[in-house]
Amino acid sequence: MATPVARDVQQPGTQDPVNQTPKSRILTWAALILVIIGGALPRLNHIDKSIWTPEAWVSNSVLADDVGQMIRYKDWLQTSPPLFLFLVRGTVRTAGVSVGSLRAVPFGLSILSLILIAWLAKQLLRTPFAVICTALVALSPPAVVFSKEVKQFTGDMAASCLVLLLCWSYLRRPDGRRYLLLCAAVSIALFLSYPAVTFIPVVFTVLVANNGNPHSTRESLLWRVGILATITAAICFVNYRFFIKPNTSTLLTDYWSDGYPRFDNLRAIVSFYARYFLGMGVYFYLPIGSKDFLSSALSSSGMGIVLLLLFAAIGISVLAFAALRRNQRHLAALAICFGPLLCLAVINALRLYPVSSRRLTLFMLPCISLVAAIIMQSAWDIVCRRMKSAMADRSSAVITIVCILVVLFAATHSDQWGNYWFEDEDTGGALRYVRSHAAPEDTIYVHASIEEPAKLYFRILQWNPRDLRYGNTGRPCCTRTPEPTLLEPTSQRQYVLRDFEQVMSEKRVGRLWLISTGRNGHWGYLGRNELEIIEQYLTSSGCRKDSEQYFAYETVEEFSCADSRLRVAN
Repeated sequence: MATPVARDVQQPGTQDPVNQTPKSRILTWAALILVIIGGALPRLNHIDKSIWTPEAWVSNSVLADDVGQMIRYKDWLQTSPPLFLFLVRGTVRTAGVSVGSLRAVPFGLSILSLILIAWLAKQLLRTPFAVICTALVALSPPAVVFSKEVKQFTGDMAASCLVLLLCWSYLRRPDGRRYLLLCAAVSIALFLSYPAVTFIPVVFTVLVANNGNPHSTRESLLWRVGILATITAAICFVNYRFFIKPNTSTLLTDYWSDGYPRFDNLRAIVSFYARYFLGMGVYFYLPIGSKDFLSSALSSSGMGIVLLLLFAAIGISVLAFAALRRNQRHLAALAICFGPLLCLAVINALRLYPVSSRRLTLFMLPCISLVAAIIMQSAWDIVCRRMKSAMADRSSAVITIVCILVVLFAATHSDQWGNYWFEDEDTGGALRYVRSHAAPEDTIYVHASIEEPAKLYFRILQWNPRDLRYGNTGRPCCTRTPEPTLLEPTSQRQYVLRDFEQVMSEKRVGRLWLISTGRNGHWGYLGRNELEIIEQYLTSSGCRKDSEQYFAYETVEEFSCADSRLRVAN
């Protein structure tokens, strides 16, 4: 009878982490807890920063009057999975509307990810490399940033960690209790994270492998596979029918068009997969512009260099597997980690999920971190063969201590390495400024580019201006009703000013506060700078600009229009 994969005999000179002494377990958990605490510190740093547009429409949706409006938000496509939305909605209803309550769930899911990956790493790796694996997740700048944004990406990562842990637990001992836990993990993961579907083939492979269960029969195996298949199919149907389909639009596909491969020629194919798959682990740690740099470098390189990089990556992978050929536990773990990556490549090729943004692939971070730690431990074992046992133990202890110190040092200095990742948009600061300077009779015009964060902060600040108006042009992607595509500058100007004049109701106004995005990238996305168009119109109508204030990607302008009638200029 086959023995469970997790109980295979280890290479000489190595210690199975499952068979640690009680003292060793305590020391391992102490080291991992220090890393988790170190990972929590940068996640708390600046967690109260202003909520920006993509966060704001998720926040506004969970604040909707009923669940139907939350799932099918009236103005914007809802791309967050249902369990994440319900968790945030429940938290806000319990604790009240605030930046902290809105971000509590992403933060909590991020910490849960650290705990789960530490738990899994402890079962698979010796202490130094379990610490390294957890640190790779703890110190990834995107993982830190999205832990304090009201978006689902930390939920994606938590779902990955949960499924990985329960897959490994079942593979070690495929009994009934672990089977039920695996079914529960899959159910939770699919409702919490849409990309969790990439783990489904791995789950069924683990289930069918069924190594070492003395009570297993073919009939019981078929029952287990059938029940889990039914559960998985039912959840996927519910997700698609009630949550994904009502929020599907060609706008999303077009917006993420660079995240899908184009099979025009071999060079384009190799370049795409080199950038977004081979380079995936690199992007989780290098500055945000590194992806563009690599893209331009690959584009300017000859085909020979691109192919050389591809074959080098394949060769390194083959060597890594060869080095682990006698370690069945780690080979099984590598297979579990690489499975979702292969599934992701398939659904990406079918244009079902883009990969051009690191937040969309953040769910792969636990897999990549675990693979890196396994390879490091394998390489370290080769080095240790030439050392005496006492020297190897001392060296391992040094690795553990150094890693913990690095995590704690980075955590206490996170201002110097993590904050440039923020998508700052200081709507809160802009509205506080206007509230402190505007008179009750003043008119406040909010451009559609920041409509969602403005609506949220009016609610958070409990401020209801007497004369508040919202524009209807120049929204970011992706609204339910697309705006018309206008190419000629004259048509664009007339389109913008016609809406502005309608919103202002063709009546005289006193002081006018114009609040808009300050992102040049937004105007580039639209193909027109609507703020300049409105400014020119106000000036030509006799209004005078009295002040202009800049916040993080926000602009506040004050106009005096007491003797002017606003009307569209032909």
